[in-house]
Formats: sequence, structure tokens, C-alpha cells
Amino acid sequence: MDRTDGAAMKLGSTRLLLTVLMLVGGLLVAPPPAGASIFGEDDQIATVGELFVFRPSVTGAEISFVSIPDTALAYDDSKILFWRPTANDIGRHEVVYEIDLGYATARRAVQIDVHSPRSVGLVLAMGDSIASGQGLERGDYFGFDSCNRDSSPGGAWTRRVFDQLLLDGDATSFRMVACGGARTFNLWQDPVSGGPRDRSAEDLSQLDWALVSNPDLVLVTVGANDLNFDDPSEFFTGGQFDRELAAERIARMQDGIDRLLKEMVEGSAAQVVITTVHNPTSEIAHGLAGCRGRCFYDVTVDVVEMVRTAILEAAAPYPDRVLVVDVSSVLDGHAAPNGRGPDSLRAGSGWLSRLLPIPTRGVQPYCQKGHAVLDTWVNAADCVHPNGQGHQAYANAVLSALAD
Repeated sequence: MDRTDGAAMKLGSTRLLLTVLMLVGGLLVAPPPAGASIFGEDDQIATVGELFVFRPSVTGAEISFVSIPDTALAYDDSKILFWRPTANDIGRHEVVYEIDLGYATARRAVQIDVHSPRSVGLVLAMGDSIASGQGLERGDYFGFDSCNRDSSPGGAWTRRVFDQLLLDGDATSFRMVACGGARTFNLWQDPVSGGPRDRSAEDLSQLDWALVSNPDLVLVTVGANDLNFDDPSEFFTGGQFDRELAAERIARMQDGIDRLLKEMVEGSAAQVVITTVHNPTSEIAHGLAGCRGRCFYDVTVDVVEMVRTAILEAAAPYPDRVLVVDVSSVLDGHAAPNGRGPDSLRAGSGWLSRLLPIPTRGVQPYCQKGHAVLDTWVNAADCVHPNGQGHQAYANAVLSALAD
């Protein structure tokens, strides 16, 4: 074999290798034919009700659309796609097109996120009883409000954050869709009231309210209810803490938060702030048989840290869109007091506890044992939820993080 044949074989092998890489990985590593130009493709954003036009960044080569949204129209000859998405299209979609390079073809995928029109200046609060402000109004303990909300000025931490942003000129309106007792899956399953009626006349799930309203800022606390740790007795056998059971429930919680954050990032332009959870437990807690006082406190510290880690991991893929505010220690030194009223209401025993619609059965272990004087930021009625000072501590932590 002479030198010319060897060079030709080497060139052919190189072109074959580049073509294989291009076809397998979708990488445009092979040179385009003469006169063709292929540019990088950024992800796209389309708005509900507005005409979206997409033209692939390719010149001098043939292209054909392979996969497009169901209601879109694409024309290969003019290399253009038209789409007017509806509210049913909110979320992430993919357009795939094929480029004919003459000697090979390559496919390229482009992500298109469909959002509702922006609600400029809107702050939306979603999540569970911490976000809703449960316990700040006495009626919350007698079933007067199914979602246990306090969205009035100076109420829940979410409202307090808005109040300050309003003073600073960084927000104009507030909506509360958080609902006491919510677990992560409730945020996309259960319809709730409270969202902006100009976007929907019907009640939507908390997640759908976020997607339909597309606010500037979403404030979230959720996850604690997924553990059922408001009644910690089921995690203890003979005074021994079942950490494996807690880890299993936290893993399911993390899966739910993964889904929640993914859908909000893909389906809206909102900045999302999600907090971790606080530890309300007294260091001299009632605890449970076989694990009282410091023993029970140490268990709750462990659980709160596990939840914190899970939320940080769920938010990690979205550093530019999701801000995690760690509140796991904001109530340190201001833990639960000795509970107000009969202990049986919190322990879940006695005829009164069984008859009344009290959402605090089982929380007695978190309460302080004895009557030592302390500066508590925890609601004395249930020893779990923050009181007004506790909600202000949450708000301060979030406002500080937003200012950084």
C-alpha cells in the first residue's frame, strides 16, 4: 500500500469516526458541507396565548422536523415552526429536528418551556402550615379555617416577607395558597382557594396556581408532614428511635420536592425560595418513654438535619432559580415551652381530645417538661408551630438570603 492509499484510508476512518460520534451522541462534530453553517441552540421560552416562532440555527443544509408539540405547525421547506401554546401546554416540551449534512445526518433537540404571562410584582405563598401561619389565630385549633391561614399583615412569615418587599418597592401583590397539613403531593393534587382570580375562576392545586399566575416570587415551606413526625410515637419502639423509617419517609418527601421544583422551574419564570424546617423541641422535652429530655431532643436534631440535606439535594440542580434558606436553627434558644392548657389535648388522650377537631394530637413530646421561664418563639398551644416571633425569625432569614 503506497502513501496515498494510506492517507486516503486514514481520512476515511476519521470521517467514519466523526460520523458515528455525531449519530450516537447528537454531536455536530463533523464539518458541515461547504456553505453550511450550524450554530449553538439555546433553550427557548414560549408564552401562553402568544405566537411562538422557532427557526433552527442552521443555514446551507437541509433540515426536517422530527418531533414537535401536538398543536404546533412546522414547515421543513422554510425551516420554521409556529406555535400558539395554551394553558394546557404549560411546562417543558422538546422540538427535535434532523440536519442533512450530505454524507450523514444528525439530530438536535431544543427545549421549549411554556409559561403563563408574568404576574409582575406578585408574591405567592405555598406549602404547609408553616407557610400558612397556622396557630397565629386561635380558630386554627377548632377547625374554623380548613387551611389554617393567616395572610394578614404581620401574619405568616410568607406575608411578613411580602410586607417588607412591598415597603422596599420590590413587590406589589400577595396571594396565599399554602394550606395547613399539606404534604408534598397535596401541592399538585388538592384544589385550594386563594389564587389570583384573574387567572382562574376555579380552585386549582397550589402548584397549578403557581404555574397559572407565573409570579415574580414563590415562597415555600413543605415536607415536615410527609414524615408524620407530628406524632413521633410511631418512630419509637421501647425507647429506640427507628431512623430507617424516618429515612424512608424523608426519601419520599425528597421525591415530591424534586417534582415540585422541576415543574415550577420548567413551567414558570418565578424565583423560588424554599426553606428547610425548624426544630421546635425543648432540650428538656417531655419526650417518650425510654427517650426523654436530651435523648428526644437529639433525635429531633438528627431528623431536622436529614430533612435539611434532602431539601438541599432537591434544589441543587437549579442554582439560578431555587434559593434554599436554612431555618433549621432559627429557633435555637427559643424552643417550645410547657404547653398551654391540658396536656391531654396534645398527647391525644382524654374524651375532649377525641371529640374536638384539634390538629395537634401527639405533639406533647416536643413540649418542655416543667415550668422554667424561657423566651419561646414556639406556639404554646401545640409546641410545634412558630409564634409571631418565630415567624419573624423565618422572615428575617429569608429576607437576608434574598438580599445576598
